[in-house]
This record gives sequence, C-alpha cells and structure tokens, in this order.
Amino acid sequence: MSKRLFYFIQDPYYGGGLKSMNAFIEQFLVKRGVMFSQVFLSAQKALSLNRILSLKLRLNHEVIDKPFRKVFVSSFPYIEPLAFVLPRHFLQKEIKQHDFFFGVTGYATPLYFFKCAGVSYKMWLATTLDSEKKAQPKFTNFRQKVVHFLNSLFIPLSRYQEKQALLGASKIYTLSTQSKKEMVEIGVPEDRIEIMCPPVDTKKFIPPQDEHFREPIMLCVCRLDDPRKNIPLLLDAYALIKNDCPEYRLVLAGPYDKTVVDMVAERQLESSVELIGLQTQEQLVLLYQKAAFFVLSSRQEGFGIVLAEAMAAGLPVISTKSGGPEDVVVDGQTGYLVDHEINSLAEKMKALATDASKRELFGKNSLERVRSLYSYDAVEAQLEDIFADVLPS
Repeated sequence: MSKRLFYFIQDPYYGGGLKSMNAFIEQFLVKRGVMFSQVFLSAQKALSLNRILSLKLRLNHEVIDKPFRKVFVSSFPYIEPLAFVLPRHFLQKEIKQHDFFFGVTGYATPLYFFKCAGVSYKMWLATTLDSEKKAQPKFTNFRQKVVHFLNSLFIPLSRYQEKQALLGASKIYTLSTQSKKEMVEIGVPEDRIEIMCPPVDTKKFIPPQDEHFREPIMLCVCRLDDPRKNIPLLLDAYALIKNDCPEYRLVLAGPYDKTVVDMVAERQLESSVELIGLQTQEQLVLLYQKAAFFVLSSRQEGFGIVLAEAMAAGLPVISTKSGGPEDVVVDGQTGYLVDHEINSLAEKMKALATDASKRELFGKNSLERVRSLYSYDAVEAQLEDIFADVLPS
C-alpha cells in the first residue's frame, strides 16, 4: 500500500522563494504520482472573513483535476504562536491518516505541531524567526500596529516553538548559507541542515535569441513598496550616474504605491525611471531579455529568486550584500556584490553600463551558474532523496 504524505504549507499567498519552492515541490509530487494532502494554515490571512470564506470555498475540498487533497485550516487570527497551536485537534486527526511529514514555511514556528504530535518530519525553511522579524517593514495602520504589539509580547514563546521544531526535525533544508548559519546558532547540528535553493525554470527564463534585442535598461524586479527592498538606495545610486550614462533608463517592475512615486519625483527622475507595476511571468521573461543588466538593492533577502531568473536570461547582476544573494552572485564573475552604500552601488552600475564586453562575459557566466545549480533538474535530484519513502516504486 502506498504511503500518504502530509505536506504542510504556512500560507499559499507567500511570494518569492517560498512560493517558487512550494510550486516546484507540488509539481514534482504530482508528476511522480505521490499520494499527499496539502494542508494550509494562515493566521494572518484570517484577519479578513471574506478571505477565509473564499479560501475555504476554493481549497477545503477534493480537487477533481488534481490527484491530491487541499485543506485550508483557519485559526486564531492575531497572536501567531497560538494560531499554530489552537487547531491542533484537527491537525492531529489529519496526521493519523498519513505516514510521512514535510513542511514548507518561512521559519520553523508553524511546524511546532509536528514536534507535539511526536512524528518524524522534515522541513524546508526560508529563514529564522529573528531574521524575519528584523526585516519586517514598519507598520502604518492602527490594526497592524496592534497585531504587531500583541505578537511582540509572545516572541519568547515563538522562539521556544521555533527551537523545538528545529531540534525535532530529522532533516532541515534551507535556501542560503546565511540561513543555515543562523539555525546552527540556535542549536541545530550542522550536519542536519542542507542547502536547497528555489529552482528557476531555465526553459522559460532564457536569453534572447539575438543579443542585439537588448536595450540600455537597468532593471530591478521586486516588491517596490516593501521597505526591505531599499529602493531609495537604488534611486540615489542611479541619480549619481544618470548624466554619465544618458542612454540608460532604470526600469522598476513590481507593485508600488504613492511613496515610491514620490521618491522618484523628489529626485527629479521622472523622465528616466519607469514604474511599470506587477508583471506576468511572460512579461518578466521579455523584460529580462530586453535589459542590459539587473540590480537589486535589498537590505535583506533570503535568496533572491529574481537574481536567479535574471541570470537564467543571461544577465549580469548587481546586488547588495543582504544574506541570500551572497550564495547566488559570484562577485567579479557573474556580476557584483556591494555594500549598502550609494557610491559603491553607483560605481558598479556605471561599470556595467559602460563596458559591453564585461556585460557579455558576466552574462555567460550567470547563465552557466544557474543552469548547473538552480535548474529544475539540479534541484529535483534533492527532492528524490527527500521523498524517497513515499515515491511509488
């Protein structure tokens, strides 16, 4: 009889590397014919009753065209550590119907219920609790501030749950050397942690057929309205070199708000900075193919999936040293890693803008690196080992 996998996801609406990893694992399990239940638990999205209802309608039933169950578990909406404990009776009932347990979350706290259930489990994590909280943006509206305050009172409990979940796991996978280092500092044995990066679809994200298709575009793709992405630094660096590279435009793709518009206006960059909003995957592929190089100015990145996507399209990349990018970008070979300093970033942006041969060399190196380390085939080999116990023979 085939073993059934309990596959837990913290939140189906998380983006970035977490979203990419979940989509890839789901695709792998379906392709290999694994019997599994995909269980979602989202406390923060439960703040909206309409969101709960819509998720239940969409997820809380057998999906006919997919060979697995999707279950959404609503929970206590305000205090995070309680949110992952209160639905334990339902979760324990689900656990009894399964044989193998795996979770994909931002950090380990949501998987504390695995530890409480006394089962053997593995997990994939983006970061640690403290790293996530440190990188959170400032909250502006009253409700967000209240929720943040309530959660801050329970940080010691959240840390306890995180540590117990980490120590109880038989194997932990994470997306960067920095995240692994932070988990070792919490007390996890180093040999129990393995790096597994979110993969890039190297058949979709590809270079243009003709390099002459490229335009003088410095490209950045991210959540522009997220303070962690540090867009002011990028704008200030671009402003320093704009007159030296007059043919270049800075194109910013991703969700943005009035604050970002004002940042551009304050620097009088409206004529050379383009805010193009959220893009589809097809539009992103075209953007990467058109750009001359890619820039990311984040304060904190767990991995930086957009860097890997850009590299898959044959782009040289520049990134601030912010955690994950130090694993992705090879300084001086696929692009540049810089400190969080305007002149340093501006210098490297100008260096790539004015040296076509260097862009070509770094672009080729980027493409080779992504295909060897971050392609679907490369990461799928790790999934074969993770899910060996539930793969049909």
